[in-house]
Amino acid sequence: MEYYEETKRIDIDKKAWEERLKSLSLIFRNHPEIEKSRISLEIWLEIRYLLNSEGTRIKDHDIGYQIKIDASATSQDEIPVASSYAFYGYKGDDLPDESKLKEELEKMIEDINKRLDSEIVTGYLGPVLVEAPASGFLLLKLIGKNILGNREKYEDSELLFYNRLNRKVTNRSISVYADPTIQYHEGLPLSNYYLYDAEGVKAQRVNVIENGIFKNYLMTRTPIKGFNQSNGYASMTGQAKIKPGMSNLFVETKTKLSYEELKEKLIAICKEQNLPYGLIIRRFDTTRKIPTSAVKLDIDTGQETPVFGFDAVSVSDLTILDKIIALADDEKVCNTVKGSCVAPSILIEELEFKENKDLFKKPPLIDSPLK
Repeated sequence: MEYYEETKRIDIDKKAWEERLKSLSLIFRNHPEIEKSRISLEIWLEIRYLLNSEGTRIKDHDIGYQIKIDASATSQDEIPVASSYAFYGYKGDDLPDESKLKEELEKMIEDINKRLDSEIVTGYLGPVLVEAPASGFLLLKLIGKNILGNREKYEDSELLFYNRLNRKVTNRSISVYADPTIQYHEGLPLSNYYLYDAEGVKAQRVNVIENGIFKNYLMTRTPIKGFNQSNGYASMTGQAKIKPGMSNLFVETKTKLSYEELKEKLIAICKEQNLPYGLIIRRFDTTRKIPTSAVKLDIDTGQETPVFGFDAVSVSDLTILDKIIALADDEKVCNTVKGSCVAPSILIEELEFKENKDLFKKPPLIDSPLK
């Protein structure tokens, strides 16, 4: 088998982008409440060659463009508040223009200022609506890492879905498949596109969950018990080791509701449980399952009030998956360094968040000089 790509080049105007990023960065100067900010463009290009004794000859590329914006502030209670935006692409034309980046930057500043005055909630137990694309990030955390067919972890019974093949792991209306051969979804780049994996195996679609039933792992040429071959998901780690890697995940459902219907369902559950409000999550911390942008929805008035102060979800990944009861029809792309997920907003019947004690420390005696 042979596959060759023509050598690719970086195709952007470096000087123009330097000026553009400087101009966007200056916007933060008009917002003294923002203590730290950073905007960057990272581009990488790696030409890869693979030759093995089976006659496989491959020349392909790992190429990517990433714009990242980070900003943070500190509330009067000395609680850190941060926000970030990232965009991935495969060529210069994929990158958003200056007006789009300015729009996203101003949204971030608005989001931070709303949360600076947010109500602090020390804990929550009840239904949660997770909006897209935050739902994609959560599902990557819940499903993505748990479908990697790592033989060592499998033999040590460390995989979450161990002994759950052909058994129910989530709502019967939900199906999930992985497909690294899809580069764009509705015009937006997906961050984990490739045609051949790190072992030269052709990438393919794998149905991971069918109608709520776990069906398959993503595997390398060192498969786990019950499987006799790779399905094209070998990835090279920083230690030059081959391990199964995450890909582009697509979450589908047979019974789609509108976002408003999902919201009404959230309110109905709150009334059944005599709760004064329900929780809507719009953004998660990128390293842990901690909401960094959330509102409480008053079930009587429909008013949304920004809240924060939660620690990580206090239940297992399987419990969260089992409690997904409804999905909307508003699929959006969520890109991360490790994988992509195309998913709609989801309604979780019950989640518990505990108080994040690290946030509530004694404030310093002297105010920050930046204020």
